[in-house]
Amino acid sequence: MNEARRASNLSVAREFRDSSQGRIGAWRRVFRGHGLNIAVQSNDRTVLDALALDTVPGLVPADGESPDLKYTVQVSCSGGWPRCDVYLGTRKIAEGMEVLQTPGFVQSHVESTVASAAPTEVFVHAGAVAWNGRLILLPGRSYSGKTTLVREFLSRGATYYSDEFAVVDFSGRIHAYPRPLNLRSGDWLTDPERAAGGEVASSRAGHRAMESGCACDKRVWKMGVHPVRPDLVVFASYQPAGRWRAERLTPGCTALELMANTVAARSRTKFALHCLKEIAQRVTAYRTVRGEAVTAADHVLSLLAGVHDSKPNN
Repeated sequence: MNEARRASNLSVAREFRDSSQGRIGAWRRVFRGHGLNIAVQSNDRTVLDALALDTVPGLVPADGESPDLKYTVQVSCSGGWPRCDVYLGTRKIAEGMEVLQTPGFVQSHVESTVASAAPTEVFVHAGAVAWNGRLILLPGRSYSGKTTLVREFLSRGATYYSDEFAVVDFSGRIHAYPRPLNLRSGDWLTDPERAAGGEVASSRAGHRAMESGCACDKRVWKMGVHPVRPDLVVFASYQPAGRWRAERLTPGCTALELMANTVAARSRTKFALHCLKEIAQRVTAYRTVRGEAVTAADHVLSLLAGVHDSKPNN
């Protein structure tokens, strides 16, 4: 263990020993969002104080709510070092975790669990930006290059909706999910296009979505507020030196491609299909590989210009 890490753990150990360790549930936080109530409880206050679940898009603090999801962080000091066991309900999901790592783990787990369990919304792995009031949906799994493409649009003045999840409601509208703009390797910002050439960025991503914009890469982007229907869906996967060859998709193929990027595709298939069909039946969709984000963004905007907007976007 390096000296800096050891010093941090020693500090945490002292703080843990000096704090009043209570029974499980002695300290509790409750959050509400996406149709769910989420409680996190612990026998040590310092762990909960380090949690930042209110930075998860759509979650806000709540009081006295009966939880749909209950997380328990049990802290014990074994061999002089505080360690954490984490439970979701009665199921243990982490054991012997360092205290410093636990808040980030819990936050990430809450986010993925909400994405799969939200009762009134479907979470699709996708970037989403609005260009002149028209929404572009860019589905893709992590490390497919969607963040780089989203960032290119934002640098041109687009409105930011998401680079992680498109949150789709029952009528097929997309709700903003303004996470900090990043593709992660651990906690660090990485760029798949730079990584392909051996270059990795070394700046921390921002941690909070702001009311009037989203702080990312030391900049503030204009952020979407109202849910809107998408006008264009482009499944564009990054490949080094990839050549743009856009293939127009039928509504059926569009729904299946969206389903392949949907978190709850297996657990809530019928509901997810309904929401995605609401998109697929109304939208123009293409599939392609792409090269650099600058060129790809030009191609996407050309496709958008060719979409006949015959219906109001509401």
